Amino acid sequence: MTPYRELNKEQLQVLKAQLEKEFEEVKAKGLNLDMSRGKPSKKQLELAMDMLEELKSTDKLKCEAGIDCRNYGLLEGIPEARRLLGAMTEVTPDKIIIFGNSSLNVMFDTISRSMTHGVCGNTPWCKLDKVKFLCPAPGYDRHFKITEYFGIEMITVPMTPTGPDMDIVEKLVSSDDAIKGIWCVPKYSNPQGITYSEETVKRFARLKPAAPDFRIFWDNAYCIHHLYEEKDFLLEILEECEKAVQLLKSQGYNPGLVNVRFIRPMDEEMLHVLSKKYSLIVTVEENQLIGGYEQMIVEEKTISSEMIYEGAILNLRRDKVTVKDGKTAYREIIEHNGAVALVPVTADGKVVMVRQYRKACEKALLEIPAGKIDKGEEPIVCAARELREETGYTAENIEHMSEFYVACGYSGEKISIYLCTGLTAGSTDFDEDEALDIVEIPLEELYAMCMNDELEDSKTIVGILMAKEKLAQKQPR
Repeated sequence: MTPYRELNKEQLQVLKAQLEKEFEEVKAKGLNLDMSRGKPSKKQLELAMDMLEELKSTDKLKCEAGIDCRNYGLLEGIPEARRLLGAMTEVTPDKIIIFGNSSLNVMFDTISRSMTHGVCGNTPWCKLDKVKFLCPAPGYDRHFKITEYFGIEMITVPMTPTGPDMDIVEKLVSSDDAIKGIWCVPKYSNPQGITYSEETVKRFARLKPAAPDFRIFWDNAYCIHHLYEEKDFLLEILEECEKAVQLLKSQGYNPGLVNVRFIRPMDEEMLHVLSKKYSLIVTVEENQLIGGYEQMIVEEKTISSEMIYEGAILNLRRDKVTVKDGKTAYREIIEHNGAVALVPVTADGKVVMVRQYRKACEKALLEIPAGKIDKGEEPIVCAARELREETGYTAENIEHMSEFYVACGYSGEKISIYLCTGLTAGSTDFDEDEALDIVEIPLEELYAMCMNDELEDSKTIVGILMAKEKLAQKQPR
């Protein structure tokens, strides 16, 4: 079956019409089927009978706080119940709130309040231009339905055997303040049954989001329901968050997490207030410990901008900007839509490479296939297109590995690198001005060439090194 991402709009519409027709044919049979999910079986329900019959009308029905439990209870829940659930979930009772509802309704209500009232004093989401959520895929569709209902843009993150791809999660969360949350089923996740690894949980606990109101929706529904005789272990995330704070305190710091992008205006008075309150300021976007505000990165604001050159591939502009101490400077910036680069690996471990003459270098270079992204084109769509055009191959699997700036000092160009496997040969479709030689070289040989300084193209070196590591991780141990 052709992957959906490789189908055009017309093909997707045809497929949709076909599936809708099949659905109507099934409905017309008048079958009486209960297709609901998540409902316990009769045997599961019977497990609760002894507990339900434990209380008698003659029992004292007051909790230890003196509240009659037949009436409205405490906002945070009955203390005895919080201790019981705390023991089950490996969380201290003070971190537990008991709601009188299903977890899905609790999550729906939480998102709803965030939309109308904001999170911890931040701007209500309904007043923002864009709100995004990360959605590990495959994942739990009931989660996705909540975000869909509120018109929140959903960004898919690939699932791995150890949980969501944390390289992608960390990159997206730290770079985009419109991303407000991520859905997680950390133990026996739907539908694959994956339990997040210790490393994944630790990386979640140490996320540095650009948005001050970013939240992890940790739907640990199966914390006491195990799939197998051998029970999976899940690291407790709240404890890991506390460890991160305690680590800083043990080093003599009074830590405060401050996203300087959201201090407006970021004036001297505000910085003095922060420096008096905290001995250490951790900036979210820099991913490093800063010992004082004097060392903080000063944002260069554009005063004026002049377009010098507009070309088919790139534009060149000249910006006048503010710099340190109120001074100004000029920056020459290359505008570029970005590009993709591909590491196509055959079944026998060879990489499909191209050799072409590069006028800027005045020589022919051995490279991985690559190409620029058209305006409005999704990078992964571009990746599939360039693979076919330059090599003739199509790929069953196209996996994002990395994204980086080519020359951040003067260019905004980013290259996204993809690993392509499950290759099927076909015919090439070169551009009119392209002249490429296609060669297949074993990955191990290319890795040795990287280490021996025999490859000169940066995207190729990055792609080969990452592909070797990615494929090594996929090998059974």
